Amino acid sequence: MPGADATEFWVRCVGADESTVIPLDNSSNNGMFWYVSEWAVAEADTVIDLGPTPGATTEHVVPPTVDDDETLGYTVGSTWIDTATDKAYVLTDATDGAAVWVETTSGGTVYAPTTADYLVGTAQGGLSAEIVVGTTPGGELGGTWASPTVDATHSGSAHLALGSTSSTAAAGDHTHASGGELLVADGTTGPGGISPSSYVEMTTPDSTTSASLEDITGATTTITLQRTSHVAAWMACHVSASATCDLGLAINFDGTDHDETTEHLTTVDEGNVTVMHRTAAELPPGTYTIKGRMRRVSGGGTPTVDRVDLLVMSMGHSGPVLLTTDDETDYLYADA
Repeated sequence: MPGADATEFWVRCVGADESTVIPLDNSSNNGMFWYVSEWAVAEADTVIDLGPTPGATTEHVVPPTVDDDETLGYTVGSTWIDTATDKAYVLTDATDGAAVWVETTSGGTVYAPTTADYLVGTAQGGLSAEIVVGTTPGGELGGTWASPTVDATHSGSAHLALGSTSSTAAAGDHTHASGGELLVADGTTGPGGISPSSYVEMTTPDSTTSASLEDITGATTTITLQRTSHVAAWMACHVSASATCDLGLAINFDGTDHDETTEHLTTVDEGNVTVMHRTAAELPPGTYTIKGRMRRVSGGGTPTVDRVDLLVMSMGHSGPVLLTTDDETDYLYADA
């Protein structure tokens, strides 16, 4: 290579089928620059790798690796041709030590876009829009992504559809009512509704000469309360007598007689008598027996109850305030 005061340089271009020696003349102090990918000083014949032109296509006999990156002059958009396998690759990420080359050869591997919103456990340098969710589930979940679990607060709770098996959940959760049940604000349910009723009809005449109240045969029914409530009973009787006498009629709640009414009868009198009773205090949940009762209060005739209609209903709640099923079998009730 000429000395520092030389005015003429010689450069040999090294390339396919090239052996021409090209003089670079700076005798007129005008620099002449040649852009070549590889060059050598003629005298020393030392080859210096200038790296690829940005975005250029280069040929190789091996596929690219993660180390074929920006430190070697490759930029996003550079194309790598592997002449040994006739495959082409385009650089999409030139990060040092983490280069991403995507094969573009027809029929080759198809790679997903790097800008998609992927859910990943840890951040990935080859992606730009990934959503990092952590290597294990969080929040109400535990375990692993392959086998997630639910934490103790939320595990074990039953979530059943209306019309299936009824289930009263823990406080703060919810209650389901099965078909034909009514659901109230405090979570109570029960067959036939929260305002149950009962009715019985007696059409076989029953007579008495007893001075003490006794059951009217066939005028007995029961009612089952699902929650604490008042109960009311209505008893309508058709009565008659063989001779002048006074007939006493009463309603009995679970062994206790209430509201006895006296009707005066003669041989020519027939009448209709109605007896009503409402509990003075609410009754707790349970099953109660209600009866019609009668006695001869005075006189020598034999009084007879020819017919009885006994209706019993729970009280103390408003009507349904919310229909909970399309088939109109479940309702939500509120306290009156």
